[in-house]
Amino acid sequence: MQKFAFRLEPIEANQMNDMPVWIPPHERQYPFVPVRHYPQDGVNSMALSSIILALSGLLATGLASLPAIVCGHIARRKIKKTGERGSGLAMAGLIVGYLGLMGWALFLATFSLLMYNM
Repeated sequence: MQKFAFRLEPIEANQMNDMPVWIPPHERQYPFVPVRHYPQDGVNSMALSSIILALSGLLATGLASLPAIVCGHIARRKIKKTGERGSGLAMAGLIVGYLGLMGWALFLATFSLLMYNM
């Protein structure tokens, strides 16, 4: 039983010279440009998210202040362990987060007292 629909025949040496040879086009060689690898800056991402959430918590009725406070505490703990940068960002996120939370709590308390007395 035949497995293939075609038959392979051996090629003689004189037949090889008659076959067209494909040569790939020469690619353009660009001059070597050294790639400069910059080191990671080492800023703690939780500290950065803490300050961003704290600043947005001032505008978003204090809802983002709670995650900012949590992220700030986690960031300070990680910074102490790993020695990353961002301690100031974490502290600023904590301060602004607590101030935003207290400010909105004061606003809601004053608003509810004013609405109750109407």
